[in-house]
Amino acid sequence: MVWSILRRWRQRRITVKAFSAVHREYLHSLAIKAKTRQNREQCLRYVVEHLGAMPAVDVRPSHIARMIADIHDSGRRVTARRVLLEADALFYRAVLEDVLSSNPAAAVKPPHAPPARARLKWEEWLAIHDWAVMRGRLWFVCALRLALITGQRRSDLVRMRMDHIADGHLRIEQHKTGARIALPLDLRLDALGATLGDVIQDCMDYRRSGQYLLRKTGDRPLDPGSLSMRFAEARQAALPDADWSPRTPPTLHEIRSLSERLYRAQGIDTMTLLGHKRQHMTDQYNDDRGLSAGDWRQLRL
Repeated sequence: MVWSILRRWRQRRITVKAFSAVHREYLHSLAIKAKTRQNREQCLRYVVEHLGAMPAVDVRPSHIARMIADIHDSGRRVTARRVLLEADALFYRAVLEDVLSSNPAAAVKPPHAPPARARLKWEEWLAIHDWAVMRGRLWFVCALRLALITGQRRSDLVRMRMDHIADGHLRIEQHKTGARIALPLDLRLDALGATLGDVIQDCMDYRRSGQYLLRKTGDRPLDPGSLSMRFAEARQAALPDADWSPRTPPTLHEIRSLSERLYRAQGIDTMTLLGHKRQHMTDQYNDDRGLSAGDWRQLRL
């Protein structure tokens, strides 16, 4: 009886804001990357901003649903889904800590969040590539070609080194996932008309030789952010009249999807190429988000 009274008293005193400190401490105990932790803490701040003053025991699914709807209606559709996931983790933790008897976020369905970013077409990549060639930006030409022929993320592109080549393969330990893949130097992308070995040789020739395939003067690696920035500038200059609506313009990362689509058409194992553990993850990259909606699908005998 006494324990039951003390438990209810404890529950009434703990607000969402107060318990968020417990959840934040839990996030810091996880073996996750700093960027992932930072993103999850940002989502946690949204929860505190909307529900922080409420006793955790008073939070109902309707409160969480309204919070998610507010975020979604403000145009932050993907953020709304991520905040719901973090709210679910927060209140699940509260159940484990005996602060709550049930998780109010578990009953809330995630809002629909269609992909906001447009896919990159081969013709658009080629226009950006040709624009860079005409302006003598050889390092950026190499970056575009390396991104396309390897299908890797920008964080992996800037870390590629000559000493990562062994036994006729470029070895890549992906920065985001830790996946380890080895791409043969004779891997050929038909659309590009080149092999991985050809592109690596171009990378070695565009500037004084160094260990990094993409490098600044003094053999210093490029910054992933600056690579994305240069891509956005080149896209705008090469395709000034492009209409991406209702989506946002494609970013450098969309070269990864383009690479997957081109290689799959050749019959290449793109799940291994991209470093995915499951085929459905690769299939998301293969989705061209409406680019081929008007095309005829030809049955081949």
